[in-house]
Amino acid sequence: MPLYIPPSPAPAEKLQGHPPSSPPPYPLAPNVHVTEGEHWITGDIPPSWREASVVPISKPDKDLFDPSNYRPIALTSCLCNILEWMVNDRLVHVLESRNLLSKIQENP
Repeated sequence: MPLYIPPSPAPAEKLQGHPPSSPPPYPLAPNVHVTEGEHWITGDIPPSWREASVVPISKPDKDLFDPSNYRPIALTSCLCNILEWMVNDRLVHVLESRNLLSKIQENP
């Protein structure tokens, strides 16, 4: 039977910062912060973070029995995704602050 998973809010919403005086909203946040910081500094990425499971997800309101109505989605490590967001944010900041992006490359 084909599988359709409706869109959901990004998990990034749950990773928002909190005031230093308050307890972390999620118990694993301090450990994730330390782990991500170590990988950021060393540039060492665990092999398991480089693996992905690719699953077919059906396009909304399409024939579930037509293979062309599916798109591949790569499920990767959540910790790797967080590190990718960190790298992306830093790259965008550096490129924008030094005016290294042309108008064509800027976000609308």
